[in-house]
Amino acid sequence: MIKVTRQTDPELAALVDEELNRQEHNIEMIASESTAPLAVMELSGSVFTNKTLEGYPGKRF
Repeated sequence: MIKVTRQTDPELAALVDEELNRQEHNIEMIASESTAPLAVMELSGSVFTNKTLEGYPGKRF
């Protein structure tokens, strides 16, 4: 899931792995919480997030 991070920052990648393991193997009693599927998490850091905060050209402010 985080191929580049594994190469550039193995320590951070290990923390992400630990957190994923914790979430998968522990019960959390938070009524409003939902867990995103792996495919959604992968795409949340993809080219689809490469836009500015102002929005798309011609649709700003």
